[in-house]
Amino acid sequence: MLMSERSKATKPTRRWGMLVRPVATMALLALLALLALPVGAAPVKITFWHGAGGEHGKVLESLVAEYNAMQDDVEVESAYQGGYGTLMQKLLAAVGAGAPPTLAWSFNNWTSQFVLDDAIVPIERFANDREIGLAAGELDDFYPAFLEANSWNGTLYTLPFNKSVQVLYYNKELLERAGVAVPTTMEELAAAVREIKAKTGVHGLAVDPGVDTFAAHFRAAGGDWLDAEGRPAFHGETGIRALEFVKGLIAEDAAYVFDGYLDEEFNKGKIAMFIHSSGSIPWVRDGATFAWGTAPVPAGEVAAATVAGLDLAIFAQATDEQQRAAWQFVKWLVSPEVNARWSTQTGYLPIRKSTLEVPIMQAYLQETPHENASGVASLDRLVFDPGIPAWNDMRTFIAEAVEKVLLLGTDPKTALEEAARKSAQAIEDYM
Repeated sequence: MLMSERSKATKPTRRWGMLVRPVATMALLALLALLALPVGAAPVKITFWHGAGGEHGKVLESLVAEYNAMQDDVEVESAYQGGYGTLMQKLLAAVGAGAPPTLAWSFNNWTSQFVLDDAIVPIERFANDREIGLAAGELDDFYPAFLEANSWNGTLYTLPFNKSVQVLYYNKELLERAGVAVPTTMEELAAAVREIKAKTGVHGLAVDPGVDTFAAHFRAAGGDWLDAEGRPAFHGETGIRALEFVKGLIAEDAAYVFDGYLDEEFNKGKIAMFIHSSGSIPWVRDGATFAWGTAPVPAGEVAAATVAGLDLAIFAQATDEQQRAAWQFVKWLVSPEVNARWSTQTGYLPIRKSTLEVPIMQAYLQETPHENASGVASLDRLVFDPGIPAWNDMRTFIAEAVEKVLLLGTDPKTALEEAARKSAQAIEDYM
């Protein structure tokens, strides 16, 4: 276990002049100086807001409790703020009221707004600190894609933490009954979905009528949310083709739309496959009564795996002492050993290369490769959502378009163009 480094306070130097003093006077002064030093100083208290509920929340709270128990310098008061949407609303309100927490989870599009408002401090300020920072070259241990996504204008503002990636979940028994292999391409996925339904009577796939379903197929088709000028680019031929692909499988009754937790449908044996966050692994592990596995999202024109999850941000209104204390906690939380424990217990991705060398991580991947290796295998194909303030609004508009297409039968071109118009206005409104 990597222990957090304690900052060493530098004692102030006093100049007493060149007066010659009696020995007794010097001894008295020395005694007074000792009495003035803080004895058993209270730890620096910091507040940590997050959105980890359920099993994930239990793991996070255990880490916080462990950190508080292992050192006396910092006391972390963690507070679950509800789901991600609620966390966002509370953070924005707290920043607006001038009373944010010391440290919080933040999606990169939230971070964009915080950067514009000067609400957070660049985390590289602490990472590069000679006294309490990371060792030379240690930032290079983080996967470059994560650091790039956490940087604005070349400045690293946040560090990654609970990062998940979309993967394909599959029911081994149903695939074997249908005589199909785990699909590696979208064409193979379509064929497998049809074959499973025909030979087993079970739907091959269920899809969520929202952004994430669309993202899996859109990004695999080579699409990007924004063009080089920062304008919406999801409503062109690539986006239309991706939605038509999903719509076609539903029309054939080989797949269906389910507006709920896809892992629950999967655990009940109602579907053979679904695409969702690797963060759902604990729920499938606990709920499935059959042999199952995960694989990277099937490739289309490109191999792509959409990253989700939040980062760690330190807020500017905290005192310097609180900011440094928050950094000490962050540094421990993202250490390879702690990251390995977080990853193995939650299904979230390792954020550092050396995490893969930690014994518990190696054992985890070796003992359950069918569950966990797909996330690691996807680290070379990561794609990210736009880190712009308007992305929350864009997600809403895109989700509305996908719902219209998959639930109401609206033409994909019409629905996506409407979402693009609304998104363009939202981007402009934030400028």
